[in-house]
Amino acid sequence: MKKNWLPVFMAMMILTVAGCQKMDAYKDRFQKGKEISYPGILDSLKILPGNGRVMLTGLFMSDPKIVKYRIYWNGGLDSMDQSITRSAGVDTVRQIINNLQEGNGSFAVRTFDAAGNPSVLVNASGNIYGSNYQSGIINRGFRSAENPFFGRLIIDWLETNTTVVSTSVAYTAVDGSSKTFETRNISAHKDTITDIRPGTNALIISRYLPEPAAIDTFAVSGADTIKLDPFPPFNRAGWVITGFSDQEATGEGTANGRTLYAFDNNPATFWQSQWSGSSPAYPHWVTVDMGSSNVINGLLIWPRQNSTSGTPKDGKIEVSTDGIGWMAAGTFTVQNNNTAYQRIALSQPTAPARYVKIIFLSNYAAGPYLALAELNLY
Repeated sequence: MKKNWLPVFMAMMILTVAGCQKMDAYKDRFQKGKEISYPGILDSLKILPGNGRVMLTGLFMSDPKIVKYRIYWNGGLDSMDQSITRSAGVDTVRQIINNLQEGNGSFAVRTFDAAGNPSVLVNASGNIYGSNYQSGIINRGFRSAENPFFGRLIIDWLETNTTVVSTSVAYTAVDGSSKTFETRNISAHKDTITDIRPGTNALIISRYLPEPAAIDTFAVSGADTIKLDPFPPFNRAGWVITGFSDQEATGEGTANGRTLYAFDNNPATFWQSQWSGSSPAYPHWVTVDMGSSNVINGLLIWPRQNSTSGTPKDGKIEVSTDGIGWMAAGTFTVQNNNTAYQRIALSQPTAPARYVKIIFLSNYAAGPYLALAELNLY
């Protein structure tokens, strides 16, 4: 039995024609006989975080018909329009959006051509930082802050994380001016300030970059204080060595061995007691004219660094107003450590005196030797 497919075919044709007529009516209503045109989008959209703000960046790669773009945020409740004149190549967008609440924000961008045709939306999100973030950051830590020589501050920094972009040290210089030292080295290391005014303090402030692409840094809200000792090292610039027990004038080379190298602000050089020709036994001593009358509270001693055979142990101080008559002023003991300077307090301050005699009575080794990298008073 043959089936007649003609009626079925005719019915399908009628339905197809009817559907096309409805689609044409829809296009006439909403497009008014025009083709739909979608402008090009903003490519490579990124949101760079900041302090209560962000920077929106992107690229216009093609479509010279784009004349403006619109940025939406806050769930579409806020927006801004920006006009653009396209070049023949790639155009870069860098747009700051201010007055944003701290947290994560979502942003969308739509472009328009001269006829007002919109592009599809392009979306991106980014972080906004503010007071909450700032309240959680702290200044960089340090192991120690030492003031071994006049005008010198040595800071031994702890290692810190990569979000710390800099740490500044504000201080008063010897000449009374205000200065700032800055370090960007995040590894554990030592920095030396060479002109800090004795008796003053230094202030530490660290700055953070919350993300590598962030456009703003954040300073810690409060400074940490480096308190220098109230009894700073004496300024030895005007000191004159008026006498000494002995020295190694030749055997340690041209820049070592002699007594003056214990007073040169260089821990790499040293005063070595005599060992060539003869080796005088303890005590070893040196007398100094300080140029003016001073009250002595203690000693600053740094034994020779590259040898322990001459590290001193016990000693005493005598003072004089004229360099002739001497008066006992105290005793001291040096620690058996040659890796850093030692601050050794006397049991009580001396009477005011211009001249001082520092006498070393013994050492930690069996031999008769004395070796000092630096010797000062405070």
